[in-house]
Amino acid sequence: MTGLVVCLDPVRSSAAMRELGLPAIEALRHRGQRHDDHHADGLFMGMIHNGQDHPEGRGTVLHHPDLGVSVVAAGYIENRSDLIAALGLVSASPGAVRDTEILAAAYRRWDTDLASRIVGAVTFAIHDHQKRSTMVVRDRYGQRDLFWAHLPGGGIALATEAKALFRLPGIVPRPDYLGLHDYFSFRFAVPPRTCFEGISRILPATVSVIGADGTIETASYWRRARIDPAKKGMSRDEAAEQVVETFDRAIA
Repeated sequence: MTGLVVCLDPVRSSAAMRELGLPAIEALRHRGQRHDDHHADGLFMGMIHNGQDHPEGRGTVLHHPDLGVSVVAAGYIENRSDLIAALGLVSASPGAVRDTEILAAAYRRWDTDLASRIVGAVTFAIHDHQKRSTMVVRDRYGQRDLFWAHLPGGGIALATEAKALFRLPGIVPRPDYLGLHDYFSFRFAVPPRTCFEGISRILPATVSVIGADGTIETASYWRRARIDPAKKGMSRDEAAEQVVETFDRAIA
């Protein structure tokens, strides 16, 4: 497993950001034995993982001065080879290219449009140091959770698990009664609401851009394909046959 933490607070120094973010990373220690982090004035990015030999350890935290970005990713990119070829990334082997390197190059090529080009259960954040903005992307099907909250006095924090946010100063676990009503009615809190007051869940297949002034712009980057009108009248047997054919292609 992997987990990430991102803290944004423009008034804090680099050292203060690391002091702020490390306790939140420790709250995710059950997800891996190793951690990487990058911190700068107003920014902390951290990740828990099980090493780069693990498929999900290819992410880690990357600070790329040449591209002017810092990147953290939790999960894995399935279409790595296609992206490496499209971006012209050169390496002895595709496996040697970290997912965060792919994301950094993809951001500089496609900006927010990169979200729709990524296939896989991966959630990531890219901080643009020149724009002082941060792009946050959750995977299409919501396999990788991501929660966020406002920091007292300004700033925003994000984490793979809500409990990591409770390790940050001023964020206290209090019940959200509407969220609890959802949970006891549907067995889950309807996103973006959670069972905790002040904690929100980022929706699947969304890209959010957090500006230097703390404003958040969110958009959906992917939707499930609609049913082909020509297939609406197919029989049950025909539908079952197509499911089997699709499944066979998927595992071939």
